[in-house]
Amino acid sequence: MNEKLFEILLNALSPKTLAYLIRDLEDSQADWRYHPEDAPPEAVQQELTQTLKTIEAVGTELAEADGLDFSQLLQQAIEEQRQKDWTWQRDRQEQQNWTNDLE
Repeated sequence: MNEKLFEILLNALSPKTLAYLIRDLEDSQADWRYHPEDAPPEAVQQELTQTLKTIEAVGTELAEADGLDFSQLLQQAIEEQRQKDWTWQRDRQEQQNWTNDLE
């Protein structure tokens, strides 16, 4: 993808969407540290790191234009994911408890 198209794409997204994008990409990077066999080549990982910086800069700029704090939006996106993960784990444990009780 060329730079101009990438810039247009980023500017078309809302700051909240950019925060979710950063959150998800950073989660992927963390997964690669634990599962290096699933990671892309090092050059791609470095390019992704640079891309994340660009997304954060655009997100910050767009958020400020809307009177928002991008770092706060990013933290909210991270907290949402943590809450979903915790809820999923709790539901899974409850399901397992019911299954064990039936055995």
